[in-house]
Amino acid sequence: MEVEPIPAFLAAQREIDEQIRGLRSRRNALAPVSSLPDEILCHIFQAYIAGARTDSRWHSMTTRITGICRRWRSAALEYPELWSTIHSWMGPTSLESTIARSKDAPVSVTVSTEGWTTLDPRRHQLIAGVLAQTYRLVNLRLGVNLQLLDGLLRLLDSPAPQLEKLTVEPKGLGEAEAVDLPLSLFGGEAPRLRDLSLVECYPPWTSPILQGLTSLNITFPCIDSPVPPHDKLLATLKNLPRLVNLTLWMNFPDLDQPSSADQVAKLPSLKRLEIASNTGGFAGLLQTIRIPLEASVKLLGYETAEEDFAALRAGLWSAWLSSPLSGSQLTPVGSRASPIRSLWIKEGGAGLSVYAEIQGWSEAVDMSRGSKPPEQGPALSIYTELPDDVMFRSTSISQAIDRHAASALPLEDVRSLRVQSQLDDWAPVLRRLSSVQQLYVGRLGASRAIGALALAAFNSNRADETSPGNTDPLHLPKLETLCLHLDFLTSVTSPIEDPIANLIYFAEYRNRKGARIKHLSFSTSTECSNEDLERLGGVVDKVNIVPPWEGLRYGFVLTDDFDDFAEDGPVMPGGLG
Repeated sequence: MEVEPIPAFLAAQREIDEQIRGLRSRRNALAPVSSLPDEILCHIFQAYIAGARTDSRWHSMTTRITGICRRWRSAALEYPELWSTIHSWMGPTSLESTIARSKDAPVSVTVSTEGWTTLDPRRHQLIAGVLAQTYRLVNLRLGVNLQLLDGLLRLLDSPAPQLEKLTVEPKGLGEAEAVDLPLSLFGGEAPRLRDLSLVECYPPWTSPILQGLTSLNITFPCIDSPVPPHDKLLATLKNLPRLVNLTLWMNFPDLDQPSSADQVAKLPSLKRLEIASNTGGFAGLLQTIRIPLEASVKLLGYETAEEDFAALRAGLWSAWLSSPLSGSQLTPVGSRASPIRSLWIKEGGAGLSVYAEIQGWSEAVDMSRGSKPPEQGPALSIYTELPDDVMFRSTSISQAIDRHAASALPLEDVRSLRVQSQLDDWAPVLRRLSSVQQLYVGRLGASRAIGALALAAFNSNRADETSPGNTDPLHLPKLETLCLHLDFLTSVTSPIEDPIANLIYFAEYRNRKGARIKHLSFSTSTECSNEDLERLGGVVDKVNIVPPWEGLRYGFVLTDDFDDFAEDGPVMPGGLG
């Protein structure tokens, strides 16, 4: 048998391959997407890679696009916006090609190193070339060691007309060190800069680039951070009328109460204030600022002392609760504050002394320790949680809660109630929750609460049997969502001692009264039988059982849909808080 020569065979194979490519090209030309102009095609590419959550994924997705077909590759390479994300981790070849393909398009640049490491000469040269073109910068993040940072900052001395966000995070600083950004930064011209985030850095206090900020974050992770110059901080805040978010994690100097309106920084647009410092420090800062009552306030204290809370109360009142932005006075506008939207205080045991005072000020208070604050929303809510280390050894805490829950708080208007501690007597609370739609009770309070609800249902049911015309109001008439952590069993005076049986009894009674619960979520350390689940499923629209350890991990947060638990824990809906 005669064997065909290898060169002839390879030539025939190449001819067949060429025919296959031709057929594929003809097939692709018939596809609807092939009729799109390159400009529209590139807009589709841009929308595709817009879902990238990291710069590394962005780069891999752009590379994937260029490998589909020749036309797509040609279109993508000629569209600079697809190559507008530049990161220092790229290899020199990839970094060089990305910069070249971006041409003169606006760019987002991230320069990041670990510890005292630095960039190799080739990548440093390429990054420096991009940073020197400050007119192209839209988003810039510098997370490098101090020596490298100094060199990069010197490149940023020209106007940045398109810059919207700047993040600076030096690496390898000592505990009491801070970096002062130079006044020459961007030549004092960055008219579109809205978001400035600094870690262990101080901004160029008097620079015009700060005046348009809507978000300012200055954080020092170490509690031994240097104290900033108060006069410069106050002067800067006075020139930020558009500021919406303000985060300051630092130590503050001891401040005197201002004697005139000129010594006060008014922030009329502020929606979120977060301060972390020693208690006396941020109490003093609060004396020198004025924010809208609608704002959300989060306070985190490194160190607490009993005598500091009077100053904290005075600071909260003057800065926030007295509606100070409704006039030019420095004194409270009214004898009582309007409803607060959100207050989150993270304190140690001494923080309990401020608990009763704050609850007396407002109609909606969020007080937490170790949990995420709830999302803001229009619904009135109360969120209380006491420190674990105090909860188990102080009887005065639960008594204080009972006293305020039964008298000081306007419970009739509350739509969402979250209680993370034990109440000695639930009865007066339950009778007043006429508007509550979402109720969460966790840890020590859950078994006692459901026992009280079952007892109330039992008494009402008995009254229905003995008096057919019974008109006693139903407890929690508008309740739709109920979350319980039944892991801690306590002695409850109820018809049934088993918390699960109490829960079933309560749910069945509500169903008979036409007030069916829509969402029920609970955790328990005891096994829930199939029979119990069937009974609950017959009287509740949706039932979800969470393992006890998950309930503790997530804090048993209310959700709109109990099936939609995020990977890092449930997220509160907008109706809470």
